[in-house]
Amino acid sequence: KREEEERKKLAFVKAEETRKKEQEEKERKEREKREEEEKVEKERRKTMEVLKAKEMEEEKRRKEEEEKRKEERERARGTIVLPAEQAEPAIRPAMTKRQRKNAQRNIKFLRDNVRNAARIEYKELLHENPKNVYLMKKLAFLMIDKNPGVEGSKLRRRGAMVLLERCLKSSPKLQDDGGFMRTLASTHYDIYVEDGDMGADVHLERAKYAWGRALRDVRVTSDPEAWEGTALVHMAMGDAEGATETMVE
Repeated sequence: KREEEERKKLAFVKAEETRKKEQEEKERKEREKREEEEKVEKERRKTMEVLKAKEMEEEKRRKEEEEKRKEERERARGTIVLPAEQAEPAIRPAMTKRQRKNAQRNIKFLRDNVRNAARIEYKELLHENPKNVYLMKKLAFLMIDKNPGVEGSKLRRRGAMVLLERCLKSSPKLQDDGGFMRTLASTHYDIYVEDGDMGADVHLERAKYAWGRALRDVRVTSDPEAWEGTALVHMAMGDAEGATETMVE
């Protein structure tokens, strides 16, 4: 009987020791889990602080750029000089040849500066809303200089071509706009001519396609210069027969 009691006591002691070990192991695992969670939380907070600092720095840089662009716009607007004749009465005596020449020079200066200011304005608006087709179209038209001798006109024409193609990609319904497609065709052809022997055939292909769409518009069809432009594209592609048929039409 005493031996049985001793065995029971030993079994109880062993069971108690096992329970304590299991409890200690459980507490150790929970402690390690808490430490790991604290470490993860610490890393997360540190990451959030870094991201917040970057956002604040980016916001500061964006505000500085906005201020800089605003100053450029104001400076561009400040360069516009109105002709002195504007302040004079509507009814004026006939101008001399010298006065007429000066007036034409003033008008040209005003037109160039107005276009430049408008380009800067639409560029800023497009920067804020890059997917706006209307803004892209307006900026592209402003970048095409009617006078090919204007400084930087070649580079701006290429930029206009890219914007026009983006407009067409974003809004396929512009294919039905004869005026838009005519501008696209003329721009591609002019770039091909400017490049000379290095001109890429893709410009001729795009010009041919654009003229084909533009000539579906009666406003374009009624203009002989549009048919002449189409014929020039055919000639550049080596299609003399197509050029002749176009001119006959």
